[in-house]
Amino acid sequence: MGKGNVIQRSAASRAANAAAMLRGEKPVHAAPEPPRAPVRTRETQEPTPEQIGHFVLGPVRTEKGQVIGRAYRRQPYFETLAKMPLRASDQKGPRLITPDQLRALRYYRANHELTVVSETRCALNQERGSGEAIGLPITLLSARGVKDCEVGLGALVHTLRAVALEDKSFAQVAMERWGSRDRQRIVIGSGKKKPRVAKEIVPKSSAHPGIIRQEFLDALKIMTGTTARLVSDGA
Repeated sequence: MGKGNVIQRSAASRAANAAAMLRGEKPVHAAPEPPRAPVRTRETQEPTPEQIGHFVLGPVRTEKGQVIGRAYRRQPYFETLAKMPLRASDQKGPRLITPDQLRALRYYRANHELTVVSETRCALNQERGSGEAIGLPITLLSARGVKDCEVGLGALVHTLRAVALEDKSFAQVAMERWGSRDRQRIVIGSGKKKPRVAKEIVPKSSAHPGIIRQEFLDALKIMTGTTARLVSDGA
């Protein structure tokens, strides 16, 4: 018997049952329901074992805050910096990034990420606000938020963008600016593994990452002061 015939008989049985109940009669035996195809769900793609430390699993939200699913997202580099000590000699002392600075960085990053959504979605999502902002796409409003965060940074803005938005380390930024060199080091084996020579690319000077680090902290201090009101409004 074909699938279409089974569906027709099932529908007919349900109609006959309804009519019998209206007449006060006992319902007839219903025809068996046709088999239903299993519902297929999209599995969450997990990072590779080498990448897992750089990703976090969290909710995916719309601009209005509605949760529409869960996904792995790359963890911003500054989240790692926020756990590092300000001074290597004082592991339990103040962190490299203060709580206020971390909130400012998250606000900065959130506005930046909204500026890179698709142009079609940008045109369809009109954000209603007050004053001259009425009718502006969410991407334009977010771009304005990014610019507000960068007020007064001057040349430091390039360092802040590289670390906070592009997730580049101090060493990576230093190598892009001043160049790099090859370095070899001996890796001591454990157990039956023999020692080996590892080659790596490092900044030309060991002082260069420290310079980038200080530029980042200087820029972050300025941005935190500039955006304190914006972060408070957006929380």
